[in-house]
Amino acid sequence: MAITTLGLILGYTCNIRCRHCLWGETLLNKDRMTAEDACFYIDRASALGSIRLVGFSGGEPFLFRDTMKKAMLHAARKYRWPSSISSNCYWAKSPEEARATLKPFYDVGLRSLQVSIDDFHQEWVPLDCARHAIKAATDMGIKCTVVCIVTRNSRKLKDYVEDLGIEENGMVSVAEAPCTPVGFAADRIPPAEFAQEDGVPSNYCSILDVLNILPNGSVQLCCGAPFQMDQLSAGNAKERPLTSIISDAEYDPVFNALALETGPRLLADALHEAGKAGFMKKGYCSSCDACQHIMGEQGVLEQLRQKLSVRQPELFLARAVAVQMRSEGNQQAVIET
Repeated sequence: MAITTLGLILGYTCNIRCRHCLWGETLLNKDRMTAEDACFYIDRASALGSIRLVGFSGGEPFLFRDTMKKAMLHAARKYRWPSSISSNCYWAKSPEEARATLKPFYDVGLRSLQVSIDDFHQEWVPLDCARHAIKAATDMGIKCTVVCIVTRNSRKLKDYVEDLGIEENGMVSVAEAPCTPVGFAADRIPPAEFAQEDGVPSNYCSILDVLNILPNGSVQLCCGAPFQMDQLSAGNAKERPLTSIISDAEYDPVFNALALETGPRLLADALHEAGKAGFMKKGYCSSCDACQHIMGEQGVLEQLRQKLSVRQPELFLARAVAVQMRSEGNQQAVIET
């Protein structure tokens, strides 16, 4: 499946400190992506031939407005790519401020806005900010996605949708996702708040379906909670063309195993076979939770690559077939619709 979105993480700086934030202490990292770097990555991504959207995130991307605006204009002017922003909407303190903030970005290509709404963000940002942002965006023709991270006892997406008085339609979509004990969440949210499954779950895994670039140029082909880990880096976009990085990653046995099994279940099996699984827990709350734990164990990535290297052709072919079948299934669904 071709990667259609280029994600640029402009910096880690954020104006709030949510208890569930996957970045954790990385928020103190002062690395920033310059406008020149962002435009360079956009140019390199154009060689892939499949990119259709540039997404900007952080940290809080509206803290990097000049960089974001220059890169957004470059993507629109040179490649006619629209852009998306993921934000906590702190800037939308009134309807007027929301519109004044969004309008300059709409003028240079902003066409979608991801709004974070949950118990954790709303400890810092009034819900009215999200309400103002959604209204201003949709009035302007900017589509909105409302994303809510939940735990066992937190308020759920439906509660916030009711409070906001919004409905899913062509301009507004909503999504709910479980919190993963990564970053601040590992220490600041009680363990009982995380629903746990026995063994290693096999949930959705985005590996090899997305393309994110960190401020230092690291290429991360994942958008789950562990995506910032060095172990999941496919290379550095400052040092090698993205076409080469992604081509190599598509043959990587660990990446293929993650994509094929929709998470680290196959990796866990390989560790058990090698007698190296003694560190693993009895259960995890999600594939991302298990992936973070497995990849974070010292030396495990090297052990997995060694163990799975003999299966490299098999894993690549199996993933390619699975991707083709999903693609054909999606096409058939569109035809039937």
